[in-house]
Amino acid sequence: MRATVIIAAYKRRDFLMDALRSVANQVKPADQVIVVKDFYDKEIDDFISRNRWVSIINDKVRYGEFVAPAIEEIKGDIVLFLEDDDVFEREKVAIVKRAFLQRNISYVHNTRSYIIEEPYRRSEIVLNVIRYLEGITPKYDVIINTFEKHVDRYLVRYRDIVSTVSLMSIRSECIKEKVQDLKKVNISLESFIPAVASECGLLYHTKLRLTRYRIHSSSSISFTKIDELRVLRNYARAIKDHEMV
Repeated sequence: MRATVIIAAYKRRDFLMDALRSVANQVKPADQVIVVKDFYDKEIDDFISRNRWVSIINDKVRYGEFVAPAIEEIKGDIVLFLEDDDVFEREKVAIVKRAFLQRNISYVHNTRSYIIEEPYRRSEIVLNVIRYLEGITPKYDVIINTFEKHVDRYLVRYRDIVSTVSLMSIRSECIKEKVQDLKKVNISLESFIPAVASECGLLYHTKLRLTRYRIHSSSSISFTKIDELRVLRNYARAIKDHEMV
């Protein structure tokens, strides 16, 4: 089974090298890595070139249109997503590949750990967010059939803003056949990916913490009035996404 990793960076590069290194340093490397971004940067571009990864420059504003060219380039049987400010643990690719090989599933969602940038490490807002995320995160492995009614509540709680793309992996065929719908997504890839996977087969959540989620000034948490406006604008962009999903 071949694995593709898609790394996406839009209007942000501060942490991208950390994300790239985390993929380059996997215990079992991905068979293909695609980096899609909206800027040129010599250090980053040289790193991508040395690793013989695919580099795509794209300036589309819609998140779906932004990542669609990368989806169309996928050669692997499964695809793992990573956003520029998060990092993979060294065993992530190997464990995700094994999960797809051992189970009849279309999707893997892993648990997260946290990187908290200064000055937010002692922030009560951050601590409350982490408490909430930890409270709704299953502490066990679970396989979900979305057509069974008793799982509806679980799925509503564990997607959209409470999840993140960097926790998600999907069978490539499931998302490649939906690429035209993907291009309509404004921002909510966190909703689109599990919804598409649900139509394709069973979903699998693992208790293993395979992704480190970074909390910083440009994350989805509101620390200031300016942050609140940014988050509200994102919610507004997400409304049509949710209707489509």
